[in-house]
Amino acid sequence: MPTMLRLLLLALVLLVVVAALARSYRYIRHVYTPHLAPSATGFYETATHTFQTLGYARTTTQAIADQADVAEVTTF
Repeated sequence: MPTMLRLLLLALVLLVVVAALARSYRYIRHVYTPHLAPSATGFYETATHTFQTLGYARTTTQAIADQADVAEVTTF
């Protein structure tokens, strides 16, 4: 088999492998990237506000949940 044909075949194989890796990376990134819902964004803003007003020592998960109008278990 001529050298040029071997190099062409190797380049084709590498192209297929790189394309497969890129596809799997996009899938993994999509599946495992956390997407915050608008309610989650509001929850974090409420938690930040609670920490600012009550201070770190006095802020409890129950206080954050009460301000965000969610169950305390949601804070975990």
